[in-house]
Amino acid sequence: MRLRITAEARAHLLAIRRYTTLKFGMTQARQYRSRLESAFVTLLEHPEAGIEAPHDLGRDIRILNVTRHCIFYRVDGQTVAVLAILHERQLPELFFDDD
Repeated sequence: MRLRITAEARAHLLAIRRYTTLKFGMTQARQYRSRLESAFVTLLEHPEAGIEAPHDLGRDIRILNVTRHCIFYRVDGQTVAVLAILHERQLPELFFDDD
């Protein structure tokens, strides 16, 4: 399996790092980033680990919860594509179009 993080998901990672650093400090930001990276490894080893997202978000999208965030991803052959990383209070409907 191979991991692909979309540009949008990379922007989410950067925003998470910035916010966490400002609110909680660099140590906490590093720990949180480590948790997210561990989740990426889990997805590579067990791509079915997440639950199926509601169909109105798009076809074949899955969700893996990591602390206060949700990783939205899709498995395509041998690739796990991370589409978005949203805080649990964010509305995913605002980030996804029906496909």
